[in-house]
Amino acid sequence: DWRTSLKHLHTLWKQLRKGEGSSRMILDNKQNHQGPFEIFFRNDTALGLRIQNLVEKDMDELFNCDILTDKATSLIKYLLQGEVPTEWNGLWRGPQDITAWMSGLICRRKYLERDVTVYQQPFILANVYNPSTFLSSFQQHTAKLRNCRMDELKLSILWEHKNSLDLTEHNNISDDQRMTIILEGIMIQGAIFWDKNLTDIPADEKDLLPMPVGILQYSLKSDPDQTRSLNCISLPVYIDSGRSQMVGYWDVPCKSDDEEKWILAGVALMLQK
Repeated sequence: DWRTSLKHLHTLWKQLRKGEGSSRMILDNKQNHQGPFEIFFRNDTALGLRIQNLVEKDMDELFNCDILTDKATSLIKYLLQGEVPTEWNGLWRGPQDITAWMSGLICRRKYLERDVTVYQQPFILANVYNPSTFLSSFQQHTAKLRNCRMDELKLSILWEHKNSLDLTEHNNISDDQRMTIILEGIMIQGAIFWDKNLTDIPADEKDLLPMPVGILQYSLKSDPDQTRSLNCISLPVYIDSGRSQMVGYWDVPCKSDDEEKWILAGVALMLQK
């Protein structure tokens, strides 16, 4: 019986949704802000709410139906296989496993309900639905502050240990601080970042390891490169270790004679485990 087989999913969804109900009010509070970041977070929050409402509607109809429709039959097929239904996945390409997808959907939506801070404090890029769009918003935000075109900017990232950063919150945030984001939670697969260089993974270590925090900026292409004194390899950045969605390429320091070695090893960065 499909109802019995899917009962755990129905229960999980109810548990994830428990104690909610303020999303629409929070969306309304963001309507008057029109900066690139505000627009991004408003749209990302709206997307999460839209998907959540769709899943809620589909789950309710599925478990309360007397006669199975074509849509219900299709949902049952995907859910019994532990996969994400096509319509849901089309709105947000999250984890491929349905339980991880549901959990990720609600966790991100709850995160976006808060007053998210992207300045002065570490920001976890995996906490939003659309990391690539976030980076584009950051580029647009920087271009606005610098009074330049977006295509005049280049992305740069420096890797630093968190304890070496000044994370003291100040009442007045400078434009320089508004053009810098401290990324936390980035993982690396296939190597370890040690002593400011890529290094082979020790035999007793896991394959997926944390990176230091990343100091992310969009600087003018005409400005001197902050990493010009370092030899770097441009590593692909994926949403997760499934490597199905790429965010871009970020520079990571390595020894000059090791670049080909890391390329052949398929070393890559992940926004989350």
